Amino acid sequence: MFLLSFSILWILYSLNQFAIVSGVKVFMLFIPSVLLVYLYQNIKLTIESKILLIFLLFIFFNQFLNIFDSNSNIITVLTNNVRLVSVLLLVIPFYYLYNKNYKLFDNLFIISILIVIVSNFYYYFTIYDHYERFRGTFGNPNEFALFLTFLIYFVLYYSNIYNINFKKKFFLKLFLMILLIAASLLILISLSRSGIIIMLILYLFYYISIRKSIGFLSKLFLFFILILVLTYLYQIFSQEFLLLIERFTDSEGSVSTKTRLEQILAASNALNDNLPHILFGNGTGITSDANWFGRYYETNSLNEVLRIHNSFMSLLVEDGIVGLGLYILFHLIIFIKIFNLNNSLKYLLLGYFLGAVLYSQMAYIVYFFPYWLSMVILSLHAERLKK
Repeated sequence: MFLLSFSILWILYSLNQFAIVSGVKVFMLFIPSVLLVYLYQNIKLTIESKILLIFLLFIFFNQFLNIFDSNSNIITVLTNNVRLVSVLLLVIPFYYLYNKNYKLFDNLFIISILIVIVSNFYYYFTIYDHYERFRGTFGNPNEFALFLTFLIYFVLYYSNIYNINFKKKFFLKLFLMILLIAASLLILISLSRSGIIIMLILYLFYYISIRKSIGFLSKLFLFFILILVLTYLYQIFSQEFLLLIERFTDSEGSVSTKTRLEQILAASNALNDNLPHILFGNGTGITSDANWFGRYYETNSLNEVLRIHNSFMSLLVEDGIVGLGLYILFHLIIFIKIFNLNNSLKYLLLGYFLGAVLYSQMAYIVYFFPYWLSMVILSLHAERLKK
C-alpha cells in the first residue's frame, strides 16, 4: 500500500510540473486521497465510516468531472469541494480518537459545552443587539440552534451513561441540569423554529427512554412543566418573546416556508435542464453560484443567491444521484444501528438522529462540521451501548 501511495504521489508530482487548474496545482488537489489511504490503513473503521470515506473520495474526484464543464463555475466548484473535503477529513479521525479514550473525550466535551454556553450568554448580555435574531457561535441562528440540540443530547447521554444522580453526585447532577436549561434557553433566544422543534423532539424521546424509572404520565407531566419553566424564564429576561411567537404564527413563518418551496422548485428546474449531469451532479457548491443557479432562482441586490434550504435536494443538484445516495446510505446505516439497540438510551439517540435529519430537510448543513461530528459521535455511542 505504501508503494502504491508513493507511486500516486510521484505521478501527480510529475503532472504538477506542467498542470495547473484555475491557479490550483493538481498535486495539491490529490493530497487528500493519499491521506485517506493512510487513514484507511491505520484506523479501524465501522461500516458507516467506510461509506463516509467513499463519499469523501467521490466528492473529491467528482470535481474533475465538472472542472472543465463550460456550464460550471470552476472557482466555485473547487472552493466548495475543498471546503467539504476538509470538513470530512476532520471528522473521520474522530472514529479513532474517541475510541482511544472515550471517557477523557466525554469529560473534555462537557467542559467545552460549558465554555460555549458561558461565552454565548456573555455575548447576549453585553454585545448583542436585541432587535435582531441571536446568531450565536456560528453566525447563523439555525446552525447555532442545531449545535445546541446536540449539546443537550450529549449532556443527557453523559448523565445516564455514567449514572450521575443526586444521591451520589449532587453537584455534578445540578451542574448538568443547569447546562440543559441554559442550552434550551439559548435555543429559544435564537428564534430558530427548526431548533425549537428538534429540542422538543429530543426531550420527548428522552422521557420515553427513561420510562422504566418513572411512569408515562409522570414523564408527560415533567415534559410540559419543563416547557412552561423555559417559557417563563425566557419571558423574564428576553425582549424577543413576542418575536418567537410570531416566528410560528405570523406572516414571517409563511414567507419563510414559501421561500423554501420556491427554492425546491428552482432546484427541480435545474435538474430538468441538466439531465446529463443527473448521475454525478453539476459540481459541489454550484447552487451557491449566482451566475449558474441565478438562472433558476432570483439573486439579491449584491448578486448573491440564497442556498437551497434542503440538504437532500442540494446534494442531488450538486453531486447527483451517486452523491445523494452515499449521503442517505451513511445516515441509513446509523439509523439501523440505533434502531437495533437493546438499551433504554436507544430513544435518546433516535430522538437526536430524527431531529437532525429533519433539520437537514429544512436547511443546508453539508458544510456544517458540528453536524457531521454529531453523526459520528452518535454512531460511536451506538457502538458503545451495543457492548
